Amino acid sequence: MNIRFGIIWTKLAIALGLWCLISGFTVSAQTKPEAPLDEDAAAALIETLVDELPNLIEDEDQVTAITKKWDAHEDLAGKTRTQILDLLFADVKSVVRDAETQDDK
Repeated sequence: MNIRFGIIWTKLAIALGLWCLISGFTVSAQTKPEAPLDEDAAAALIETLVDELPNLIEDEDQVTAITKKWDAHEDLAGKTRTQILDLLFADVKSVVRDAETQDDK
């Protein structure tokens, strides 16, 4: 019972952390229009998030599944940072399937 409770809180913390990350970019976007990212900038954004993902999600299988989905995206160049983060967060939600994560955002 305690392990399940801990897992729920961990996933809730993950969802909250990702939501804060996305919200931070959204707040900054309200002050000036976002420029679309080129291929290198989009790749750098994904690389940064991939490096931090294991710190947020303990399950290696989930991390691997998420990074595979992120690597499969070929349509990110020309999108804004917020648009890219929305797509990547949708990938996280498709892999981490608990009520707290699905209701977050």
